[in-house]
Amino acid sequence: MTGMTINREKGKDMPAKAIRVLLVEDNPGDVGLMQVMFNATRSARFEVQVARRLHDAIDSLKRDRPDVILLDLGLPDSFGLSTLEQMLYHTSKVPVIVLTGTSDEELGDLAVSLGAQDYLVKGEVNSFALERSLRYAIQRMKTLEELRESNERYISLFKENHAVMFLVDPQTHRVVDVNQAAIDYYGFPMDSFIGMDLEEIAPPEMQGEKGEAGTALPPSTGRTYAKHRLADGQVRDIEQMVAPIHLNGQAFLCSIVHDVTDRMRAEEERSRLSDEVKEQKWLLQKVIENAPVGILVLSGPEMRIKWVNQAFVDICDRHMVSEIRDKRLDEISCPLPEVESKIRGIIKGNAPLKTDLEIKASDGTVRYVHFSAVPLSLKDEGGALAIITDISEQVNARKRIEDMATRAEQEKRRVKTILDSLPVGVMVADQSGKVIERNVMVDSILGGKLMRLPLALEQVNLKAWWSDNGLVVRNEDWPLIQAVKRGKITVGAALDIIRLDGSRGTILNSASPLRDDRSKIIGGVSVLQDITRQRMLEHDAIEAKEQAELYIDLLSHDISDMNAAISSYLETAMQKVELEDKHAQLLTRPQEILRDSNHLIENVRKIQQIDSHEIKHSLVDLGWLLEDIRMEYEKYYAGQGVRISYKTSIKKFVLGSELLKDVFSNLIMNAVKHSEGQVEIEITLSRVFEGGREYYKTSVEDNGPGIPDEQKSKLFQRARKGRSRTKGAGLGLYLVKKVVEDINGRVWVEDRVPGDHTKGTRFVVLLPAVTSDSKPMA
Repeated sequence: MTGMTINREKGKDMPAKAIRVLLVEDNPGDVGLMQVMFNATRSARFEVQVARRLHDAIDSLKRDRPDVILLDLGLPDSFGLSTLEQMLYHTSKVPVIVLTGTSDEELGDLAVSLGAQDYLVKGEVNSFALERSLRYAIQRMKTLEELRESNERYISLFKENHAVMFLVDPQTHRVVDVNQAAIDYYGFPMDSFIGMDLEEIAPPEMQGEKGEAGTALPPSTGRTYAKHRLADGQVRDIEQMVAPIHLNGQAFLCSIVHDVTDRMRAEEERSRLSDEVKEQKWLLQKVIENAPVGILVLSGPEMRIKWVNQAFVDICDRHMVSEIRDKRLDEISCPLPEVESKIRGIIKGNAPLKTDLEIKASDGTVRYVHFSAVPLSLKDEGGALAIITDISEQVNARKRIEDMATRAEQEKRRVKTILDSLPVGVMVADQSGKVIERNVMVDSILGGKLMRLPLALEQVNLKAWWSDNGLVVRNEDWPLIQAVKRGKITVGAALDIIRLDGSRGTILNSASPLRDDRSKIIGGVSVLQDITRQRMLEHDAIEAKEQAELYIDLLSHDISDMNAAISSYLETAMQKVELEDKHAQLLTRPQEILRDSNHLIENVRKIQQIDSHEIKHSLVDLGWLLEDIRMEYEKYYAGQGVRISYKTSIKKFVLGSELLKDVFSNLIMNAVKHSEGQVEIEITLSRVFEGGREYYKTSVEDNGPGIPDEQKSKLFQRARKGRSRTKGAGLGLYLVKKVVEDINGRVWVEDRVPGDHTKGTRFVVLLPAVTSDSKPMA
């Protein structure tokens, strides 16, 4: 390392102090060039030391610190920007100017960004530029040092202060800086806190009269109180000292914040407690004065009344004078028997007293009270606190409950009597299945006393089978168990049982759960009905029905076959034996009887089919059916003086069976059979409405002798005469009625000429229509 001193101008006075320069350069040519430029400067004197290696330059810094360093980045022991980084690492207070080649300007910019004060390009710099660069570098470093020292003082006084402090721009009311204590107190992160409007910390709506300045700090020193909101939402009471401060030529307001929440709350609590004591005292006074119990304070050997509330007056005697203070207990009209002596006893024995009393007021009203008293010391004289509670309502209520219990027991006995009088068994069980109530009919039906229901895990001597399928009734399937355990309602379940006495029977069992007001199952009730006799009667009825069906089958087959054989023999006899007309009737008449017998048997068979619901129904065109019947009977009665008139109408559908034809055939044959001479039969079909429903009305009227009114009501009954002067079994019209009613129709008879039954008869058949045609009939 070498040193040299370079004068500003020869012959001129030397400045008091020279600028010390450390030149770090290993190229002798560049060192010489720099020396020339230093000699050419006019306004400064430089002391230059040259170091050819970075290591030598660092050692020089340890011995003496220069004013500025000129640093070449290409040295024998270091190269590039790492040279600058090492130099800056060993000196932070000396400005460094980097020397670069003509093609390394980009490198110079990088050097400045790393901390160099400036860079100079070798070969392009002159003495003027060199001097200016050196001076500016030294001045900038000095300014930076002053700023650093000022910042350290600012940090010491503001940033590191344990008091909560922040700076505010008085124009915008925004925070420009905060210390760590403020960040810890408010809980806002640094980047969010700086720039925050004060209204976010101290919202105007939260400020009371004392905190009106909380959102706009005063321009000078002052103390304010406000409510500030922390980051977590807490609202705290604060006291803040505000003073102006100038930084870098700008005025700010510095606020020092103290949390006074606890202090203010303590003051508020003291005030609240004071108010509460006053309120409690007032409340206690009001409670005592308005208490529903009588309160009485007695003192002294004379038992004088020191204090009494209105309730005492009201309970004892409403007519008693209210102004009774300082009177002796025996001077008031309240009749409390032996109370005075008892109170003296508790004062003397220092023991409380409790008793129930019956008192009678001056108006004759009887009241019941509970009297209690405790000893009470009053200014060194004996005293007592007595409390009288009106228990008249409780006593009367207890009497009413006793009366209700008596009536309930009577009602229970009445219900028991009613239950025992019922023709069915009634049994009630609790939630566990235990029988808690039953009437006498239960024991009669079950053949003994059943103390508990059949449960799944218990064995009882009551066995049962379902009547409809013969399966054994499991214990858990009994209707009452289903009601108690599952809430199921059973109606009329038929069971075959072996009673507790060993006999057999059939019962109908219904059961339902019992629920409380919250719909919880608390038990169940079961109704038992003994239908053993009904089952036996049903069995007998079934057997009778089967036997009747056998007889009908016998009539409709075997007897019909025999009638056919007899008729055949009669016809053969008539063909082979020539008889006179008067004797021929002896053969023709039996044939007619046989035909009537066969017709009667056929009607019986058809009635049996209707009763057994064997007949199938389908759509029938009533118009065509009547036309077919007309044609059939015109042909049948041809040449016998019978004329049947009918205006053909089609597509008149009803829901009927194959027996519907028998209805109108019977009506036509009935008209012919009971008429003499020329027979006129007219059939009409029309559409009518009854009760909002559509019907087809068929009328079959004749000009016969008619039917008297007294016989009309009996005409369709079984085993009645069809006409007044003709004998017969009457099953034809009975069959008509059965067929019509089977398809929800009606049939009746009326006079052809109203009021004159001798002018002929009209039979009317009304059948439900099956049609969507709403047009009237033509």
